[in-house]
Amino acid sequence: MKQFYQYLSRFLIPLLLSTSVLVNVSSTYAGVATISIPDTSGMPGDTIIVPIRITNAAGLGVISADITLSFDPDILTADSASIGEAVPAEGLYLVKSNPTAGQIIIAVASAYPIGDGDLVTIPFIVSEDATPGDSCAIHFIKCKLNEDNVSSIAEDGLFVVISTYSISGHVRYYFNGAPIDSALASISLQVTKTDINGYYIFSNLSDRQQNYTVTLDRTNPTWDEAVSSYDASYVMHHVAGHINLDEVQQIAADVSGNGLISSYDAALILQYTAQAIEHFPVGDWTFTPESRNYSSLSGNLTNQDYYGILYGDVSGNWNNPNSTLKGGNINSNDKLSALLPATTTALVAVPNVTGVPDNSVTVPINISDASNIVAADIILTYNPNVLTPNDVSVTSFTSNYLIAYKVSDGQVRIALAGTNPLSGDGSLINITFDVSNTAYTSSSSPLTLARVELNEGNIPCKISSGTFTIVTAGIADNSLSTPDKFVLLGNSPNPFDQLTVIRYSIGSCEQLSTVSLRIFDLTGRLIRALVNESQKPGSYKVVWDGRDAAGRELPNGIYFCQLQATNYVNTKKIMLLR
Repeated sequence: MKQFYQYLSRFLIPLLLSTSVLVNVSSTYAGVATISIPDTSGMPGDTIIVPIRITNAAGLGVISADITLSFDPDILTADSASIGEAVPAEGLYLVKSNPTAGQIIIAVASAYPIGDGDLVTIPFIVSEDATPGDSCAIHFIKCKLNEDNVSSIAEDGLFVVISTYSISGHVRYYFNGAPIDSALASISLQVTKTDINGYYIFSNLSDRQQNYTVTLDRTNPTWDEAVSSYDASYVMHHVAGHINLDEVQQIAADVSGNGLISSYDAALILQYTAQAIEHFPVGDWTFTPESRNYSSLSGNLTNQDYYGILYGDVSGNWNNPNSTLKGGNINSNDKLSALLPATTTALVAVPNVTGVPDNSVTVPINISDASNIVAADIILTYNPNVLTPNDVSVTSFTSNYLIAYKVSDGQVRIALAGTNPLSGDGSLINITFDVSNTAYTSSSSPLTLARVELNEGNIPCKISSGTFTIVTAGIADNSLSTPDKFVLLGNSPNPFDQLTVIRYSIGSCEQLSTVSLRIFDLTGRLIRALVNESQKPGSYKVVWDGRDAAGRELPNGIYFCQLQATNYVNTKKIMLLR
C-alpha cells in the first residue's frame, strides 16, 4: 500500500495539477457521501458479484477512496476488485485491491471527480461447505474519501446462503403415454431438454426467488412420420359427419390454428405429409398444461408432468422409438380402422413404360385387390437425368380424393386422402414425366416405389416397381393417319446435334411388312440398323442419337437414312452438326 501512495504522489497528483480540472485535495467539502453494500445471497459454490456503491457524491470532489472490508472466511472468499461506473471512464484512474482470508483492502484514485453509482465491484466465491441459512456481514473496517477530507457514512451489507430446490417431472404423449424426448423445458434463465425417457429436472433453484414458471416447447426439425394422409382422411370423415373427433383429437386436427376443423386442415396435413410444407401454421406441438406456476419454493417438487400433442396426428399413433419406455396401444384411438377393416392384401405396382426423348410419358401407380382404402402415402424415385415430373394427378378411380405432392431431385412424394373407401382394381395416381431431349437410346430409369403406406399402415400391401426405357424402333406415331403407300418422310431436326426423329409410314394395302431402317455414311458403309422387324400398316417414328451400333459418337458430316420394305426402297440425307 505504501508503494501505491508513492505512485499516487509521484505520477497521479502532478497529472491532476496539470489538467484544467480544479480540484483542491486538501479542502474539506460540505455534504456527506454514503458508501454502502447491498444485501446479497447465493448458493454454495456460486460466484456472486457484490458492488460497493457511492451516493450523494455530486459536488463533493471525491477523487480517492480507501476501503477495508471484513467478512466470514468460512462462508466467503474475495477476489480482486474492478472499477465501477461511478468512476469517469474518460479520465485516468487506478484501483488496487488486496484480498486475504476474511478481508479485502481497496484503494481507488481518479483524475476526475467520482459520481454516484458502483465505485467498485468485488467477486465473492461462496464456500461449497456453506450451509443454507448461514449468513455473514460484509463490514466496513475502514472507509475514507479524499483522506477523510470528504465526510462519509458507511453501511454494511448482509450475505445469506440460500436454500436450493429442484423441480422435475416427465413429458408424455397424450394418446398413449409414450415419453417425449427433445422437448425444451424453460424456467427463469434455465433451459433443459427432456431425455429419451421424457424426463426433465431443474436444479439449484433458490427459495428466495418468487414466481417460477415452467413452460414446454418442441419443434420438429423436419416432418414427423406420425402425421400421414390417414390423418387428413380422419379430418375429412369428421367434417362429413362419419366420425366424431374427441376434444384432444380436435386440438391435433386444427393445424391452421383458427379454432375450426375443416377440409383446409386436411389439405394442410396432406401438404405436410408430402413435405410441401415443413411446419403447420399453428406450430408442431402443444402441451397440457400450457405451463406451471410456483409462487415460491419450500422443498423439492417431483412428478410435475406434462402431456404433449403433435399437431396433425389425429389418429394418435406417435411413439418414441429411442426410448426404453414405450407407450400404450398406439391404435387405441383409431376410430377409422373399425369402419375400414382390411379384407385383402393390396398390390401397388408401377408398370414398365417406354418413351422417346423430348416427349412426355405418363406413369400410372396402379393398385389391385384394394379394400377400404382412404389414404395412401407414396414415394416414387427415378433418374432425374432421364425424367422430369411435370404433373401429378388423380385418376377416375380417385377422382374425389385430395392430393398433395412434392418433387425433389429424383423423388416424388405423394399424399392422397378421401372419404369414399377404394376397393378393387384401378390407378391411384398418374405421374406425367418429360423425357430428356439429351437422353440416349440406351438410357433408362428405374421407377422405384420407395415407400407405400395405406391407411397409415393398417392395410397390408405388396409393391412392385417398374422401369422406364427409351426406345427408338417401332414407335407408333398416332399424330399421322395411315397412308396408302410406303413413305420415308425424313428426319427432324435436320441438321441435328444430338437427337433427330425419323418418320416413315407403311401403306394400308400391306398386311405385315418386314421393315429395315438403316444409317450409312458417305462411303456406303453401314453405320447402324435402327429398325429390322415386321410391322403393321401405320405411321412410325424412330429416334437416332448420332451414334453408331457400338454407342460411339459419330463425327460431323452427311449420313444417309434408308428405308426398305417389300419392294419399296427410299433414302434421305441427314446432316450431323454438333
